[in-house]
Amino acid sequence: MTGPQMPWICLVSVPRSGTNHICRLLERLGWLRVYLEIFDPGGPSWLDAEALAALARATGLDLARAKDPRLGAWVHARPAETLAALEHAAAPGQRACLVKLFHDHLAPERVAETFLRRAETRFLFVRRRPIDSYISLVKARHVGRWLGVPTTDLRLPIEADAFCRWHDSASRWFARMEALAAAAGRPASTVIYERDIHPSDLTTLRGLANRLGQLGLPGHLPARLIAEHGAKRLIAAGAGLVGRESPWPPALGIDRQDTAASCAEKVSNWARFEADLARLPGGLDRLERYCADG
Repeated sequence: MTGPQMPWICLVSVPRSGTNHICRLLERLGWLRVYLEIFDPGGPSWLDAEALAALARATGLDLARAKDPRLGAWVHARPAETLAALEHAAAPGQRACLVKLFHDHLAPERVAETFLRRAETRFLFVRRRPIDSYISLVKARHVGRWLGVPTTDLRLPIEADAFCRWHDSASRWFARMEALAAAAGRPASTVIYERDIHPSDLTTLRGLANRLGQLGLPGHLPARLIAEHGAKRLIAAGAGLVGRESPWPPALGIDRQDTAASCAEKVSNWARFEADLARLPGGLDRLERYCADG
């Protein structure tokens, strides 16, 4: 299906929440066309040849790569036209599209005017324990890389007030998007990183398929996928399940760059961070709800 009625799933989250892994697994279903950060402020990420060609036709630009400032400006100026163009990059048998949305991609008002004009838009929220997302974000920004860099031995200090500002912004983003979906009566479901991401990719994907079922989409795994890949190795590096090679690097799988078991092992000043956070207004509640190990 490549017409204007193709359903879209808005995967709403914040960086460092396991969304790349989730997207890579969902792509394996075959019937879902998965896009990553189309509306990233720096320009779309990880477009394959079909998607880049579709956007080149829509924009009239000679595009050699996705991270072209001209393309970034165009998709933000014309998000509805962007979706229409990307629908035409869907392979035969793909019946819906998914795109990731972070807080700095599109404002909620733009999300509403772009996606809620489409009758079949759904929302999939992905949440991770905030302190883990935040520590991972601090480390990624420090090394200047988002993929494939082990950070277990990198123990940086984190500041309580900076964490609170980030957490407040993330909380507002989730709240506004959840309210938007509810007010429009659109199907929505939530994936919790700690609950729904498993060592077994097949177990994880079964749970993700169940979430899609809650959105009124196919909620089962294709028998072909189970037969071909089995329970122990769902993802064959670099191999797609829809007859084309994935444009995404293998690191977009479950890339546990930080394998430390606790927050105290991930940063250099955990005791001081806890004390500083507890002294801030509402900090003790925030510490117990969003930062406590175990």
